[in-house]
Amino acid sequence: MEENLESKLIKITLKELQDLELYQILGEKLYNEVEEEIKNKIADPNYIIDSEIAVLLNRYIKDFLVYGVLLNIPTSLNYKFTNKGVKNITDANSTAIIGGEIENVKRYYRAKFDSYRLRLMVFVKTSCGVGNTSIAPYSTGWYLPNRVNAQKIVTARANKLGRRGF
Repeated sequence: MEENLESKLIKITLKELQDLELYQILGEKLYNEVEEEIKNKIADPNYIIDSEIAVLLNRYIKDFLVYGVLLNIPTSLNYKFTNKGVKNITDANSTAIIGGEIENVKRYYRAKFDSYRLRLMVFVKTSCGVGNTSIAPYSTGWYLPNRVNAQKIVTARANKLGRRGF
């Protein structure tokens, strides 16, 4: 990311991530604890953040927010809504968008974001004992139940694939 990105767009994207994603993962109580620790640190640079909150912030939330911004900001950086339609913004000019060109970038960051999101959710669930108790489905479309029924899987595969030379 370049240093001269519009801070307004970064702030809006961070706010969306905090409200729509992070709050849902942490739950109200833990989210408020993290927020309070950050406010205390801003108010007093000598304030020492609680060690558990510091681990959560530095090892999980930070990466989650970075890749969340990288995933969500390309659209607002590259496109502008005008009275003549949606335009693609470049340094030299603006042109009409070509469908799907930004999707490659978003797919790249979606994989990273989903990994950090899962890592954060697992940490909150196992280490903090709070937060959202269910792990939400991901954009990949995969659903993995808590217990794998190996017999059911083998039976389903056998019925679908046949014996295949056994």
